Amino acid sequence: MKKLFILSLILLFLCACTKTYTLDEGRYMQDGLVEGNGLVPYLLVQEGKLTVVPDIVISYVPSGTVSVKGNEVIMETEYADKYCVFAFKLTDDNTLQFLSEKSELPDLFGTWDNGIIFRLADEQGQ
Repeated sequence: MKKLFILSLILLFLCACTKTYTLDEGRYMQDGLVEGNGLVPYLLVQEGKLTVVPDIVISYVPSGTVSVKGNEVIMETEYADKYCVFAFKLTDDNTLQFLSEKSELPDLFGTWDNGIIFRLADEQGQ
């Protein structure tokens, strides 16, 4: 019984120590992109909204209000008359990891790999 109580306290302590990361405004670039290769896709976080720029040839880009719950970042919107969701997890300050299993992307986007990392451009030196 005592071991169960101690184990419960340890689990409670670990859950309470989960760090919540920050999401600052700015342009978030996909890891691994280099200047001259189009620099897309990228995300733009401004005034409580998230805009997704998937390609330089697409003129109408999805944008919507961002909701942040803990380290989960969700943007829901309509794009080309279809409901879509972009879901990310903050893995560090100003670092987003794409969550394909929680996202519903429009067909025009093709398939995004689960786990794609986006970082605030200023923190990448871009």
